[in-house]
Amino acid sequence: MVPRRGTWQPLIPNRYRWPIVLLLAATPFVAGVDFALGEPVTSTTALERSMPVWAWTTLLMTAGTLSVVGYVRRWPKVCILGLHLSGVVFFALSAGIAVESVDVHGGFRVPWLYLVIAAASWLAALGYWDQIRGDRR
Repeated sequence: MVPRRGTWQPLIPNRYRWPIVLLLAATPFVAGVDFALGEPVTSTTALERSMPVWAWTTLLMTAGTLSVVGYVRRWPKVCILGLHLSGVVFFALSAGIAVESVDVHGGFRVPWLYLVIAAASWLAALGYWDQIRGDRR
C-alpha cells in the first residue's frame, strides 16, 4: 500500500535560500568570464560563432551583474531584468549546443544543464515579478 501524501511543503529556509539565489544569479557572470578567457574555435558551436566573443561575454556578465546587484541592493526590477537576460542567453546557448551535440547516442547533458539554468532564471524572474505586483499565489 502506498502511503498518503504527507503535509510537508518543500520551502527552502532563508539561510539556504540566499546562497542558492546568489549562485543562480552569479552563474551567467562566471560563464561570461569563461567566454572572455576564450576557447578553441573547434569547441564552440555555430551559434556561439555567430557573435563575437566579446558580445557573449558582455551579455552574460551584464546578466550576472544585474542579477547580483538586484539581489544585494534589493532592487527587484534590476534583478528581474538580469534573470530574464540570463534566461534568454542560456536558452540560446542550450539550443545551439543541442543542435550540434544531441544524437541517437545521447549528448543532451550539457544542453539540459543550460536549459535548467535558463528555466530557473525565467521562473525566478516571473516569481519576483508576481511578488512586486502583489500576486503571491
